[in-house]
Amino acid sequence: MRDKQTLEAVARLLGLMTATPNLRDQPQPGDRPGAFTHWFDGGAITVVNDYALYEFVDGARALLPAPFRQVFLQLPDGTHLSLSWEKVDLPAKSSALSVRAQVRCPRCQHDNAPDSRFCSECGAALTLPTVAPILPEPVSGMGVASIPPVVAQPAPAPVMAAPAAALETIPPTPAAAKQCPHCLAPNKPTARFCLTCGKPIPAAVTGPIAQGKSSPPSAPGTAEKICASCQFANTSTAHHCQRCGALLA
Repeated sequence: MRDKQTLEAVARLLGLMTATPNLRDQPQPGDRPGAFTHWFDGGAITVVNDYALYEFVDGARALLPAPFRQVFLQLPDGTHLSLSWEKVDLPAKSSALSVRAQVRCPRCQHDNAPDSRFCSECGAALTLPTVAPILPEPVSGMGVASIPPVVAQPAPAPVMAAPAAALETIPPTPAAAKQCPHCLAPNKPTARFCLTCGKPIPAAVTGPIAQGKSSPPSAPGTAEKICASCQFANTSTAHHCQRCGALLA
């Protein structure tokens, strides 16, 4: 409670120092008596070459030394505080401040990459966290430079799967990546479900698989297992389809 009251008192004093309501060079009835340079509603100011001293009607005081990037406060209850700030130059247009952290799956609690749409462990759809930007308030007066507003740029367009006609021309992915056989998106080598479409990725898939390609040749004299889901011809020793991951009979 005391901290809240202190913050409110500091905010009130800084507000008076910034606004200096009804600033005047001559005192009026009821103003703080003394040899001051200026008076305003709520206090008076003594200005010299290298500092400005504020004295408020409630007994609080504030010393603002040049180059006016630090202020020393004495609150009515005798508390002494020191505040300082720096000039921040931001570009005219910049992205809003945001937090990009790993996205935790609500189903299995697995941590995924920030731009993942589906969990790489269980395939559940992920809800990306939205963090509201925190923008500083512009400050003017007493030599403190104003901070330009931050303008948020539009979000990037969603990733679209490659059309079927272009499957033949897609270059192979690096050996360390695991490519989804459904949408051809690259995934981590340990991913069990695609980060883009959420469909299961067979463990044997480590490179690009284009629909329409022939199945891998079987050894002479061995029977092939035909997948009931996608009609892909698998080797006789396969337990799961090498294209769609379905369980083979």
